[in-house]
Amino acid sequence: MEDNGVTTLAPALRLPPELTAAIISFRPNSSSLLQLGHLPSLKDDDWTDTINNIISLLELWIQNSGQLTISFTLHEEGICAHDPLCHLIYALRQYSAKWSILKLVVCKSTYDSFRRYLFGNSLNSLKQLVVDITNEESPSYESSDFADHLAFTPHLTSLALDNTYADEKYVLPLTWAQMTELSLNLNLRVLPLGLLEDFDHSFGVVPSPRQIVLPHLTTLRLRHTCFRSQLHDYFDQLTLPRLATLEIDSVARFKYSQGELGAERFCALIERSGCSVQTVSVRDVSTEGGALVSLLEYCPELHELAFFPSRNNISKTSSLESLLLWLTPDGDDELDALQLPRLRNIGLGLTYRDASFDDIVGMVEGRAAAGLRKFELTLEYLPLVDPGREKRAKNLEERLVELGEYSRSSFEGKVEVVTVYQPVYIAL
Repeated sequence: MEDNGVTTLAPALRLPPELTAAIISFRPNSSSLLQLGHLPSLKDDDWTDTINNIISLLELWIQNSGQLTISFTLHEEGICAHDPLCHLIYALRQYSAKWSILKLVVCKSTYDSFRRYLFGNSLNSLKQLVVDITNEESPSYESSDFADHLAFTPHLTSLALDNTYADEKYVLPLTWAQMTELSLNLNLRVLPLGLLEDFDHSFGVVPSPRQIVLPHLTTLRLRHTCFRSQLHDYFDQLTLPRLATLEIDSVARFKYSQGELGAERFCALIERSGCSVQTVSVRDVSTEGGALVSLLEYCPELHELAFFPSRNNISKTSSLESLLLWLTPDGDDELDALQLPRLRNIGLGLTYRDASFDDIVGMVEGRAAAGLRKFELTLEYLPLVDPGREKRAKNLEERLVELGEYSRSSFEGKVEVVTVYQPVYIAL
């Protein structure tokens, strides 16, 4: 339980059920109510063997919480005992008005139990909801399931639907109708979505001229959950007037080719919304040539940029080189030629080629000459561990040090180089 985000008591993550019971039950007559930070994680057999005692202790724990709101995370691993879980869910139902954060990483049958028992009540305190459906024999996720949450969560500020723990074929469909339902929630600030496997257009989506407006959304996170995942048709109806953070990444690493960036549709979103994007993050997503540059041209107020190209295509650096060239001032009046003058934080990945370091040094020197003094640069260096490349790797290490030494004389800030077996990170 939390009070303004501060945990009052956080026990060890793994305690025997008997010790947990003793902690919760212990309360001297002269002491105040015991308020636990969270219940420790228990194995399936622990829950099964002590379920009756656990439920009574859980109710006591909630009763002792006073006016504090409740954060609850259920991460189901392997085959879980659904009957004990249903008893637990039923016991929680009477306290659902106190939920502040609810994270469910569960199979669909367990999620259905939560949906029946919890989402039928008013969740006036619920601000963050994470639903992550894991693998199961029946991976379907009905369209109506998602809409059921919205009518009972008037103060929801963060909603996440994902399948981080699922295989490629388990993709959560999110339809245009569901996005329309989202527009009814005026408090929504953060929306992470797993992209759809829209490869064969089998969802039967009917385009509508009516725009889907999320008036207060500031953060949009889009995740490629399989190598064929694409932006859904409804994306072209989205309008996000307060969008400030755009994050695009992939969890389908090292499998075939990554999802495409789709820069032109993001540009259209920004132009349609009239928003001022200040943070852009693109990780493990394929992008060729100037696609990323074309997106950044629509973000003149950008403060922070993270670009980590797909590791599947380590032989192609055209997108990274195009970005560095674009960020490097060109011309006699470098100050006027400076792209993204408010950019203060850049993170770059896969900087393992000499050519890339030449471009990085040129970009750093050019932006320093243009008058930029407060600037942070983080590089991910991936050495190719091969006896025949030892000399080349040594040269790159030396150039990292040179780049760090140069930055100390050009920028305000601290330079730190950390070397581990796989990557080398340098922060300027």
